Amino acid sequence: MLFFASPWLAVQAGGGFGLIPGLGTPDVRGVVGVSWAPSFNPDDRDRDRDGIADAYDACVGDAEDVDGWQDEDGCPDIDNDGDGVEDLDDQCVDDPEDADGYRDGDGCPDSDNDLDTIPDMVDRCPDEAEVINGFMDQDGCPDADPENDSDNDGFDDEVDHCPYDAEDFDNTDDLDGCP
Repeated sequence: MLFFASPWLAVQAGGGFGLIPGLGTPDVRGVVGVSWAPSFNPDDRDRDRDGIADAYDACVGDAEDVDGWQDEDGCPDIDNDGDGVEDLDDQCVDDPEDADGYRDGDGCPDSDNDLDTIPDMVDRCPDEAEVINGFMDQDGCPDADPENDSDNDGFDDEVDHCPYDAEDFDNTDDLDGCP
């Protein structure tokens, strides 16, 4: 009798009477056997043992690093955010460095380089801290010396192209000191 428990497992059983009569020969005998033969599917092979079958692994020879970043491709990711700073040295592995010349080696974006609480994306002087004094505090630039700024537009007279006419900050030539 042969019974298949699964595609790769079989159980056999057999029985019968003794072969010859005599001393030591059983009246009845039985045999039981188990066979196991797993099937091999080449698509299931995983040479780098990263849990991703070679058929689906983009980097068959390199194990996936399983760090929550593109873990399904089978490739190790040495720089998750693609900012050029390897994850081992990157203090912000999932946020790319902004590469603006300010602390670029740490791998983190720096939203306020001059630490004046005005975000660099709206700060007219992202590398010079604003002087919070009630005069044009929203522009992000240090204020001109009031004694050297006749029109009080924030530009010293010596660099102001129109020292007696205040800049109007209309997004057209706003750094020349002229309306």
